[in-house]
Amino acid sequence: MLAMGKEIGQLFSSDQETQTLEKELKVKAKGTKTDYTKQYTDQLTEMQTVLHS
Repeated sequence: MLAMGKEIGQLFSSDQETQTLEKELKVKAKGTKTDYTKQYTDQLTEMQTVLHS
């Protein structure tokens, strides 16, 4: 019975670690998306400036 309890505890802690890693990856992904949006906006602004010159 004790062995089962230890196994369940290990599974639970590894699941928590997995969820933590998933959250960190989502945060990193959001940051990347924001960077692409900024790059795109900057490029559009630059092209508009060149066209209006």
